[in-house]
Parts: sequence; C-alpha cells; structure tokens
Amino acid sequence: MKNKVVLFHGRTSAFQREIKIAPLALLHISSLLIKDGFEVKIISDTLYRDHIGETLKQCDDAICLGITAMTGNQISEGLEVASTVKQKYPELPIVWGGWHPSIMAESTIKDPNVDIVVIGQGERKFYDLVKSLRVNNRDDLAKIPSLAYKNNGQIVMNKEFSIEDINNFPTTPYDIIDVEKCLIKTEYGNRTLQYITSYGCPFRCSFCIEPVVNRRKWVGLSAERVVDEWKYLYRKYKIDAIAV
Repeated sequence: MKNKVVLFHGRTSAFQREIKIAPLALLHISSLLIKDGFEVKIISDTLYRDHIGETLKQCDDAICLGITAMTGNQISEGLEVASTVKQKYPELPIVWGGWHPSIMAESTIKDPNVDIVVIGQGERKFYDLVKSLRVNNRDDLAKIPSLAYKNNGQIVMNKEFSIEDINNFPTTPYDIIDVEKCLIKTEYGNRTLQYITSYGCPFRCSFCIEPVVNRRKWVGLSAERVVDEWKYLYRKYKIDAIAV
C-alpha cells in the first residue's frame, strides 16, 4: 500500500531572486499524517534547486500531489507542475489548497489540472482525504467537509466546516525538511525561523481575505505549548530568533 504524500510550494514571485520561505502551511497539514506513519515529501524552491523536477520524480509512488497557492505566481507555477504531473501520472489525484483555492474554489476545481480542492483550514480535512485516497475510497469524499471535487464529471461542493482548535494537532514537523535552508537573517537575529502561533483573525479588514475564508474566527496555541516548542527549536536548530 502506498504511503507517500508529495506537497508542492511554488515560488511566490516570478522574479528569479532567492526568497527563503519555510513552507509552514505544508508543514502544518503534514502533522497528523506524520503522526500516523505516512511519509510526507515537501518540495519548494527554497529546499530544492530543481523543485519542479524533484516533484515529478517524487510523484512516482505517491498517494497524491498537494499544491498550495496564493493568488499570483504560485497559481501559474502550480498549474505548470500539475500539468506536467498529469501527463506522466494521469491517475494520480492532484489536490489544491491555500488562500486562492479557498476563496475561488469553484473556478479552481473547474481546471482540468485540479481534482480536489481543500477549502480553508487543512490539517484535519487533508488527513482524512489522504486516508480515503490511499484505499481508493472516493465515496468517503462526500463525508469530508469544505471539500470540492469532481464526481463523474460533476462538481461537488461539500458543506462548510468551522475552525478546529489548533492545539488538537501535533507539533509542526520541521524535521521533515532541511531547516538550515529556511533560516534567514532578520532584525531579530542571524538564524531566524518562521513559526505560526495562531490561525484565523477576528477582525474585518476590507483588504483581507480572512473574513471570507474563516468568517472572523480565530484559534491560537496555548502559551505553554509555544514556549515548549520554541525551546525545542532553539536546542535542535540553534536558532536565535522567531518570526511569527
């Protein structure tokens, strides 16, 4: 039985300059899978010189390919990767998530290079989805909330799902990536690592998509957990600053 999930994080900018970004969204949706014994391969331009070629290679024995995308360059690069993978592995499910697919789920699922869209918070939904795809049980897709998918050519949009407390999820599995490649120099320190303490936002800023995707809901990690995890990151990776 296949056990590997491949996750792709495209470049946020079309310009060919190096921008070090820890793929936090993909690390977070990996946490439940890693705890359950799945192998997760995260690929980004920060981690791999040929991130598109590496994705194609890793998809050979994968359960699915997951692509995260904000509006902008990540869409075009994600479509390039999805199209290339579709040509070589036409039966491999391609799952999209992230900000753009969450606010434009219907237009996203219509693309031939998109099989499934995870809308909004992804940890629990993507975990349940991977388990269903692993045993090729597409009937279970109807039971997973905030999912868009194709069923015999028809688009299905499952009902919405409220935000889950992120304290329910395991620690972010930084150890599945090369953290050294993600460390950056900032005004805070020379070895700064990106980290997320909360999800959502209670405010209604008109320029932001948070009110649309998360309906002004917010959940945060406990202070005790944050301190424990920062201590662990400091001891393991010798970081001297955190960027949140």
